[in-house]
Amino acid sequence: MDRKHRRAKALIWTAVLWAVISCGGCGPKYEPVSLDKGTQAAPKGDASQTKEEKEKKETAPEQEEKDRAAEERETKNDATKPESTAVAESGETESSESEEVSSSEEAAETLSPDDMFYQQCGMSREEAEHGRISFIEDVMNDSRDAVAARISYPRTVTVASGSYQVQDAVSFLAYYDEIFTDAFKMELDRQAEQELFCSDGMISFGDGLVWFFPSDSGISMGVGTINGLDGCSVRYGQE
Repeated sequence: MDRKHRRAKALIWTAVLWAVISCGGCGPKYEPVSLDKGTQAAPKGDASQTKEEKEKKETAPEQEEKDRAAEERETKNDATKPESTAVAESGETESSESEEVSSSEEAAETLSPDDMFYQQCGMSREEAEHGRISFIEDVMNDSRDAVAARISYPRTVTVASGSYQVQDAVSFLAYYDEIFTDAFKMELDRQAEQELFCSDGMISFGDGLVWFFPSDSGISMGVGTINGLDGCSVRYGQE
C-alpha cells in the first residue's frame, strides 16, 4: 500500500514539474545577441557619420567665405572709426568755438556803451572824462608842473632841434614851450568836447591829439602820448 502511495506521489510531482516547465516555455524567449548583427550594425553608423562629414566638407568652403567676408567688413569698420570719430570731434570743436564766439558777441551787444568803455580800458567813462577835463584845464591855465606830472616817464621828446630822452618831469619842462604852443592849445580846445574812445587799453578823443591811460599813481589818468603840431611829440621810446 505504501509503495503504491509513494508511486502515486512521485507521479504527481512529476506532473507538477512538467507543468512548471511547460509554463516557463510560454513566456518571452531569450534571444542572444548575434555577433554578426552587431558587426553589421557598425557599417550603418559609419555610413551616417560619413554622410555628415560629407555635408560638412561640402558646406565648409561656403562658411569660410562667409567668415572671410564678415572679417573684411569688421576691418573696414575699424579703419573708418577713427576718421569718423575725428570728424565728429572736429565738428564738435568747431561748433563749440562758434557757440563761444556767438555768445561773446551776444554779450557784447547786451552791454551798454559805458560798460563797453570800462571793459576795454579798465576805468569808467566818468573817471576818464574827469581826467581829460583836468588835463585840458592845466594846459589852458599853463600849469606846467601839473601837466609835466601827468606824463609817464621815461619818454622820448621830439622837437625842432631833435629827439631827446626824458627821465622825469623836471627834465621835461625844458621842452614844454615847444610842445604846448598856442596853436596846440587852440587845437586841444577845438577837440575838447569830442567823444572819448578806447584802443589797446588807452583812451583818447577827437583826432588822437593826446592819449591817456589809467594810472595808479594817484592821478585819474596819465598821459602816454602827445601828438603835437609841426612834428613835435612826446612818445614812449628808448635809444
